[in-house]
Amino acid sequence: MAEDIITCSVGDFGPWQRRVLFLSWLVGFSVAFHNLAVSFFMPNIDHWCSRPPLFSNISYDIWKNLTIPLEEIRGQVRHSQCQMYKLNDEYDFNITELSVLNRTISCSSWDYDRSLYKGTIVEKWNLVCEREKLRSFMQTSYMIGFLFGSIVFGTLSDRFGRRNTALLSIVISIIAGISAALSPYYWLFLLMRFIVALGVAGLANSGFVLVIEVCGPMKRSTVAVIKELGFTVGLMILAGLAYLWRDWYPLQLTISIFPVVTFVLYYWFLPESPRWLVTRGRIVDAEKILNKAAKLNNTSVPNGFFDRQEMMHNYKHAGPENVMVHTIVDVLRTPNLRKIALNMFFCWFVNAFVYYGLSLGVVDLDGNPYLNVFLSGLMEVPAYILTVFVLHQWGRRYPLCFFMVIGGIACSVMPAVSQDMDILKVVLAMFGKFCITSSFEMVYIYGAELYPTVVRNMAIGCSCMFARVGSAVAPLVRYLGVVLDPNVPPAVYGSLAVMSGLLVLLLPETKNRSLPETLEDGENFGRKEKSSSENPQKKNKASTERNKEMSAED
Repeated sequence: MAEDIITCSVGDFGPWQRRVLFLSWLVGFSVAFHNLAVSFFMPNIDHWCSRPPLFSNISYDIWKNLTIPLEEIRGQVRHSQCQMYKLNDEYDFNITELSVLNRTISCSSWDYDRSLYKGTIVEKWNLVCEREKLRSFMQTSYMIGFLFGSIVFGTLSDRFGRRNTALLSIVISIIAGISAALSPYYWLFLLMRFIVALGVAGLANSGFVLVIEVCGPMKRSTVAVIKELGFTVGLMILAGLAYLWRDWYPLQLTISIFPVVTFVLYYWFLPESPRWLVTRGRIVDAEKILNKAAKLNNTSVPNGFFDRQEMMHNYKHAGPENVMVHTIVDVLRTPNLRKIALNMFFCWFVNAFVYYGLSLGVVDLDGNPYLNVFLSGLMEVPAYILTVFVLHQWGRRYPLCFFMVIGGIACSVMPAVSQDMDILKVVLAMFGKFCITSSFEMVYIYGAELYPTVVRNMAIGCSCMFARVGSAVAPLVRYLGVVLDPNVPPAVYGSLAVMSGLLVLLLPETKNRSLPETLEDGENFGRKEKSSSENPQKKNKASTERNKEMSAED
């Protein structure tokens, strides 16, 4: 249809859209809970070789001073976390008779500092020393699950609807989340977290696309930013829950049971996307939903708006692609859509890579880790507010480029700051996260507006797939900072952010434009702007040549 089905029938944004927005806003809680709870599941806690049972009554300080060697790491002298002096076989059970040999051995078991955390999976499965690499793999495997969930549930959402996919995703995340809390083995916990990520990815993508599709073009940016504030609020609530429990087991149970509330509300109050229904030829179902929405919004659908024969002609007979199940091949087949998709894939990868790289490092900063995470989430609020203002004033393309480049420069400068200026490094890291938070929100909105309706959820799912690759790689790059040099991660973050920000300038602007519906709309999107900006002299020259050819033929 030439007119926008939502704007013309129920308005840009009313009570009906606010209801959908609130329901989609709740999704952010579960996404933040599961995506970043790993920061409290396996923090960097101090550990040392444990005391034999016969010496369990000895204080930690006495034990460490007598049996744990000192080592220097990056200018700091501390007790070793993986080595101890070998005990002399000839000693009395009295501590005063305890003696050690002048050689060290590796720890076989560990004691842990419980001043901040009562229980972690680091302690449960001894993910330290030789097993420390398993900690990075824990978050990487989760993000790989998010990656596959984005692909699988993106396709399911385009085929079976946004609402049905969201409900299925919630059920999966609840069952797998509770199973993860009850897992007695590391590999089983890993598997359950992978399945949780599948469900959370489907819920996040379906909820986002649905709220974008029920709002008019004038309100899409504001609505998308408000929806993503749910993630920020969820992050702050996560810090409060972690501080309350201080143990990974009750925390995992709590964040797994919470989606039950979301499921009940979704089942009774969440509508299907009218846009999706129309593109599937289900005109009657779309008519019912929009009539209810118009009543709730105190508006009326124009007479003759639901001319079913005309709508079926426009959405079905105008091209078989509107009722087909599409794949990523359809998006990459034509040059303009391919350029948009590849640029978006890289942009999503970089934003997720930098965002999660900086976010997961928050608990490693000096100070209280619970407060650091809370402040990290609180800091995102002004970033989202600024995003709304900027998107309304200057569109999508230039602000996205600006925030990525400036945030990338802030990260790139960090390695040049001397070691004795830790506060400046923290400020640069927080400023970089502020910028990448804004750009990450912009790329969600920008991507949803660039892709046509018939492939939007699938294309967003593929974009999220690349974002999850970035978030899966982030813990590994962070681990390189531990093994090689702490300046490696920010240098990588910064260089990629600047590169991607500049590539954004190749994309078309979408501000206040109707969403492309078909693949043909997507392929032509932005081309008219280029043709209208051509040199008028070239146009006149081409027109003169065509006139000459026509005269010669006559």
